[in-house]
Amino acid sequence: MNKINLGYAEGWGIIYQARTVFAILLLVALVINLAVFFVAKFSGLTQSGDRPIIVQPFLSTLAPCALHEEPAKATSTATAPTTQSAAPAVPDTVRTGEVPADLDRAVKWYSVFSNIMDLTAIIALVSIIFMVFCALSGMMMIIAGHMAGAGFITSAFFWSVGIIALLLPWSNFLPHAACLPIGIPNFVDIQASLLQTCSDTACKTQDLAGVIQLWIRFVVFPIIVILIDLMYIKRFNQAAAQIRSATLPPSEARSGM
Repeated sequence: MNKINLGYAEGWGIIYQARTVFAILLLVALVINLAVFFVAKFSGLTQSGDRPIIVQPFLSTLAPCALHEEPAKATSTATAPTTQSAAPAVPDTVRTGEVPADLDRAVKWYSVFSNIMDLTAIIALVSIIFMVFCALSGMMMIIAGHMAGAGFITSAFFWSVGIIALLLPWSNFLPHAACLPIGIPNFVDIQASLLQTCSDTACKTQDLAGVIQLWIRFVVFPIIVILIDLMYIKRFNQAAAQIRSATLPPSEARSGM
């Protein structure tokens, strides 16, 4: 191998390492979002009585779809106190300072989960942007350096474009897209969707259509993105394997990068 191609191969190694970091960060962010959903749904930590709460300062972030379809359910627990740490309105005992223990606990966990999901949203968006950049840079480097693996890295690039298309907050640009199960959710989306599944005031029965939408939005969709991310990693690895086999002696190529 001449010095020019060797330089391209070294640059490829840096891109490969960066891709690994950002792809893993995206996987971690998506898994954390899944974990938060299951905890919120089954633990009752963010419920007051039998109903999920929505803290008033976060109400403005509700997706238009949630507010349009079930305004009573989405806002029934979020009306009243006016302080910055205000919790959703509950019985008159709250106004007298007698905050129920389950509400106090729910508000605290609500804040924790909201902060976690805000952080994972930032990590996910930053990661996928850099994943696209890594794939594009790798593709250009392979072509310029006349190295093997162009087909696999091109495939990885388009897989990453697919991920970024699924994770972009389309509801910010297209209000009606809020009803689609795409984009990175925040915790108020989970709580509002849990409220929409309630068929009665006590939330003892659930609406089947709402339950289906809930599971598609917060379980099926993240799993699809995770699978695409894994395909991106696989294609990148296949490109790396071809480069390795073409640039190293057979004994070193088999030992791995």
